[in-house]
Amino acid sequence: MGSAAPTQSVDALVAIQGVPDSTEGTANARARKWGNDVLDQLEQVRVDLLVGAIPKERLINLAQMVAKRRKDAADPYLNSLLDDVELRVRVEMAKYEPRRNSV
Repeated sequence: MGSAAPTQSVDALVAIQGVPDSTEGTANARARKWGNDVLDQLEQVRVDLLVGAIPKERLINLAQMVAKRRKDAADPYLNSLLDDVELRVRVEMAKYEPRRNSV
């Protein structure tokens, strides 16, 4: 009988995980999804940097994601992070521009 309690505790934890989050469908849930999507894109950029080249399409997609969210960002720390991402995207995009010969 003593081993039944841990099993019940695990069952309770599994049941709690199945309960929908009260923020599903709200701005919080959308912001969390957006954040996860951006983190996934940034992880891909990191992998691309290690390989040697970031596909231009990935940079364009990331720039668009940041631009869309910037208007809703009121947190100064989030704005600072978005500034950093935006700057890095611009630097990487500049690598795709043809070089001009200096005279």
